[in-house]
Amino acid sequence: MTILELDQLDKYYGTNHVVNNLSLTITEGEFLTILGPSGCGKTTTLRMIGGFEAPAHGRILLKGIDISSLPPYKRNVNTVFQQYALFPHMTVSENIAFGLHQQKKDKAAIARRVGEMLEMVRLKGCESRKPQELSGGEQQRVAIARAVACDPDILLFDEPLGSLDLKLRKQMQTELKNLHRELGKTFVYVTHDQEEALTMSDRIAVMNGGVLEQLSTSEELYYYPQTKFVADFIGETNILEGKAMSADLAEIQGVIVPVPVNNYPVGCDVQLFIRPEHISISPKAGRLKGIISDMIFVGTNRKYIIEIPSGQRIIAAETTLHIPIYALGQEVWIDWNPGKASLFW
Repeated sequence: MTILELDQLDKYYGTNHVVNNLSLTITEGEFLTILGPSGCGKTTTLRMIGGFEAPAHGRILLKGIDISSLPPYKRNVNTVFQQYALFPHMTVSENIAFGLHQQKKDKAAIARRVGEMLEMVRLKGCESRKPQELSGGEQQRVAIARAVACDPDILLFDEPLGSLDLKLRKQMQTELKNLHRELGKTFVYVTHDQEEALTMSDRIAVMNGGVLEQLSTSEELYYYPQTKFVADFIGETNILEGKAMSADLAEIQGVIVPVPVNNYPVGCDVQLFIRPEHISISPKAGRLKGIISDMIFVGTNRKYIIEIPSGQRIIAAETTLHIPIYALGQEVWIDWNPGKASLFW
């Protein structure tokens, strides 16, 4: 069931078209992440949903009702910001209760709800502490509890884990995913962190230059990118330049190789995108010859950097249990499964 619809949204800052004809539909209970590089329009989109920015054109529909012109306090959505935005002079309980007081709930209902929120974010016993007495992760949980307390239809997250260290960020990713499952609420989450998006989301909307490039699940984005930007932006990839020779063949580095079936004009320039884990290495035979120029140990994988005759470096990732282990300077062949590559022109 659709809970939020963005219908042909446009937003300008001066002459800069920061969100360009954006349309997407979000279903109730979904964890949707808006992902993209800095300046792609993702935070502006979130601010338009929250009512902090007004679209130049288009509509924002919440449960079928146009809320495009409503101020933030008249929209049943709440935002969790990167810097938490907690009131430093208030205790944890007072911060969580703030929105409930604004809604003019009675004292007993507020106390009951605050207690539920403290249990939910595992901060029971911290109710009398001030924000500055908490760790970054604890402050983040208070901000989430405050946002959830008022029972919004949608929770908006503006890069909420950006200021946390790596270990705590990964821990909070798991906590947020679990919280989403427990609450059954709709989460709209903004980040530039690909791993964060791939880890937590039901679907991901990839934006670039104000435009929605692709809206898909994590696996679809990774294995079946629909644009060159998505193929290059999501994860690590190798890009091989070539020319289309037929519907399923291309000339890559002077070698005719099979490629995903396409309808590109014969002779047009194409780019073949191959994930490092889909590159196989052999000392005896393959499609392209190269030399091992570097090796990188990354725990579960060992990455081999292979320099091919054109001077381009190809990354191949193999599990650390895989043998043989190739040596620096060793001549090898690389190969790949055409069905696991993406081709664009």
